[in-house]
Order: sequence, then C-alpha cells, then structure tokens
Amino acid sequence: MDIMDFSLRKINAQIKRICFAERDNNAEARAEMQAELDALEMKRGEKLENIGYVRIEQKAYLKRLRAEKKRINREIKSVEADGAWLDWYCMMEMLEASMRKFKGKFLTLTVCASPTSAKVPMNPDTNKPRWDLIDPRFVGETVEPKLLTQEAIDHYNRTGEVAEGFRIIEDAEHLRVRLPRQEKEGNS
Repeated sequence: MDIMDFSLRKINAQIKRICFAERDNNAEARAEMQAELDALEMKRGEKLENIGYVRIEQKAYLKRLRAEKKRINREIKSVEADGAWLDWYCMMEMLEASMRKFKGKFLTLTVCASPTSAKVPMNPDTNKPRWDLIDPRFVGETVEPKLLTQEAIDHYNRTGEVAEGFRIIEDAEHLRVRLPRQEKEGNS
C-alpha cells in the first residue's frame, strides 16, 4: 500500500500498528520496520505542514473577506444616505412646486403618504430605547427588552390612544420612484 494515498488518520494508525507490533529479533526485519516507521513519520510531518499552510491561507482569506465586507457595508451606508438625501431633496422641491406626481418618459415620481410609524425616546449613550419611559405593554419579553413598535401602532389605530413613550407619526411622506410597467408580450 502506497503511503502517499494515506490520510493523516491512516498514517497515525499505521504508526501505532508498527509501534505495538511484536518485535522481530531479525536485524533485517527491524531495519525494514524502522524504515517504514521513518517514512510514515515523514509523511505525517508533510501532512501536518500542508494542513498548517491551508489554515494560514484560510485565515488570510477570511481577513480579506472581512475587510471587503466592511468596505461594502460602508459603501451601502453611503449610497443609502445619498439616496435618502436625494429622495428628500426631490420630494421637497416637488412639494414646493405643488407637484405630487411627475410622469416622465421613462419613470414616474410620486410623493406618497407613508404608513403610520412610531418613534420612541432614545438613550444617546447606548443608542437604545429609554425603556423606563415606554409603556411596559409594548416591551417584549426576551433576553433583552424588545420594542413592540408595530403593536403600539396597531393599538393607536384601534383606540386612538398613544402609548406612553411613543410619538405617532401619521403625516410623513416619502418619494416613490417607479419604472413604467412593461407591456406583456403580444400586446404591443
């Protein structure tokens, strides 16, 4: 059997087999066993080194991936911020011109009412809600407190009552940008 095809586990098993085998007093047999043992130990060393090199390459690759992920996340935040500003700017200018809808050749822009939303007071140090100021009915039971914003909005929609700690926002607007609907094939 060629030891080149052995896995690390098989090499270790072969080494154990040789080490615990009955010793032959024949010098030629002992020399043959020692040569086989030396070859197995050399192959085990090569396998371990190869595993080490693979792990070093993997760790370096993970480091590069994490750096790329950070770069992409920064890029996403930048594009989102730029887009939010551009939406706001366009919407404000459309409203200033008393336009709620613009239909162009290639797209439509519409100033739409946003769904009801809620804001809560935030702790500036932790950037987490101020739990002490929020109605406990709208704090979920998890390992960490969880804000049940949608439940507070639903409660407001049902009863008209604003839950303690919440500020209901009904008059917000957003800009919707749409491409024209594609006509189905055969209808042109």
